[in-house]
Amino acid sequence: AYHGSDGRTYPWGNPPGVERICDYQQHEWVETDGKSRLLNLGCKVGSHPLGKGPFGHEDLLSNVAEWTSDEHEGKKVVLGGAFGSVSGVSDWREYWEGLMKSLRETYPPDTRMHEVGFRCARDAR
Repeated sequence: AYHGSDGRTYPWGNPPGVERICDYQQHEWVETDGKSRLLNLGCKVGSHPLGKGPFGHEDLLSNVAEWTSDEHEGKKVVLGGAFGSVSGVSDWREYWEGLMKSLRETYPPDTRMHEVGFRCARDAR
């Protein structure tokens, strides 16, 4: 679904565009147990309609990452997200390349992270 049936680079097509994603800068510092840390706020589903894919799917790039049912070397695959993966880049080209490289990570299935969620989906009909 991410690349569509035509091999597009992004869900919406080929040109990148920051107006199409929940940028990784959507965060705030919070204090928990006497420690400061960044909290990824994410974006509401559907808040970037220009990023919609050809099948009506939304928010597949950036925002928070999501668990999948795929496995790799005994670990569950987490897809998407941008928080912490592309910060500190020097230009937009480097930012977009970082997003594309950070689309797949693996973690033990009992891992908990505030920036990872899940997507409710159904099989195509």
